[in-house]
Amino acid sequence: MKNFVTVALTGGICSGKNVVSECFEKFGCLVIDTDKVVHDLYKNNKNMNKEILDVFGGSVLDSNGNISKRKIAEIVFNDKNALDRLNKIVHPKVKEYLSYQADRLKRENYKGCLIIVAPLLVEAGMAKKYDFVVVVVADEQKRINRSVERDGLSDEEVKLRINAQLTDRERIKYANFVIDNNNSIEKTNEQVEQIYQEIIQIISQ
Repeated sequence: MKNFVTVALTGGICSGKNVVSECFEKFGCLVIDTDKVVHDLYKNNKNMNKEILDVFGGSVLDSNGNISKRKIAEIVFNDKNALDRLNKIVHPKVKEYLSYQADRLKRENYKGCLIIVAPLLVEAGMAKKYDFVVVVVADEQKRINRSVERDGLSDEEVKLRINAQLTDRERIKYANFVIDNNNSIEKTNEQVEQIYQEIIQIISQ
């Protein structure tokens, strides 16, 4: 068995990636959420923030002079070219962080499954870098309802974000496993457990 395996977990907005990652954690997996990585980069990486300001200007700053992800979202989810420019700034720094963490785990001789939660896994060209890819799917209306409730967005704002992302069908092309998150947490947990057991069996051979 190799020291550890890397499992990329992806899916569209409010498909249930966090729910699934929490299920994996219950089985002892280590989870890194790239949304949290990006949040930390916005907070602490001055070079990245300067690059963003150079591209988008001061209109993306909030009243405290910090970059507002909400304001950036209003721009990039209405303009694919703007989204591409933002991703070219952010994605390399996320990849650098993930590589650093993988190297650290190797040095520490970590054994187990490392789950990388990456909403833009395919778009960032990262799908082939991991041992397994898990795609979480859910019906569009369920995702809209969840995002409206969670993020306080309007239906139209959510649809813009959905349309700016790949479809489930496009993501599934890269998947080793697919999780249907349309039903209860118990059903989702059952699917996660089955996938976890399959991965352990594969890497133990």
